[in-house]
Amino acid sequence: MTRLTAAKPDGYNSDDYNQTSNKLGFGNFGHKLNFFAAIRDLVNVVLPWFVTTFETLADGAQTAISDAVAAAETVISGSVTAADESATAAEDAANSALQSKLGIGYYGPVAASDETTPIIVGNGKVTFRMPYAYQLSEIRAALNVPQTSGAVFTVDVKRWNGATWVSIFSTPLTFDNGERTTASAAVPAVLGTTTLADDDELRIDVTQVGDGTAKGLKVLLKGAVPA
Repeated sequence: MTRLTAAKPDGYNSDDYNQTSNKLGFGNFGHKLNFFAAIRDLVNVVLPWFVTTFETLADGAQTAISDAVAAAETVISGSVTAADESATAAEDAANSALQSKLGIGYYGPVAASDETTPIIVGNGKVTFRMPYAYQLSEIRAALNVPQTSGAVFTVDVKRWNGATWVSIFSTPLTFDNGERTTASAAVPAVLGTTTLADDDELRIDVTQVGDGTAKGLKVLLKGAVPA
């Protein structure tokens, strides 16, 4: 590049001119142009690279953020699923316990007399209907006051089949004298029917008594609601 210099005024010698020109900066003007051109070229090279690199880094960061969000969502989803399953299990357990308390694990007790009147032989001491289908496993009876002597106190439970009353026992419930529960009977009761339908009608009969002192008869059905 041709070096630019200021025009030499009249009355100046070459040394004076060069010194003055250098002081004013004209003598280095060409170098300065070269410097700015280099800066321009550098910017033209570096700026696109910087932009490209920044975009690449930004894309990478966005991808990393997206992956992190997806991973977090997976973890949260898994936690929520586990929490839901745990809550469902807890709810099922609570419902099972509540159903048992409400009589789903057992039905009754059904009172077949008052608590103070001596019980005599008779059919239909009480009738009732099943509020749901039921699978029987056992039937028990209890007395408020047991009899003291005589023939064993005997209780039967019968189901209406649409035409007649049919016992659901092959061996009926009995109370040994002095006992308030059939659970301790010398001859255990045996069920002949274990399946009851929704709305089945049942009745409780007293088929035998001893000295006539027994009072307060209740019957309890144990079992479960079919799945």
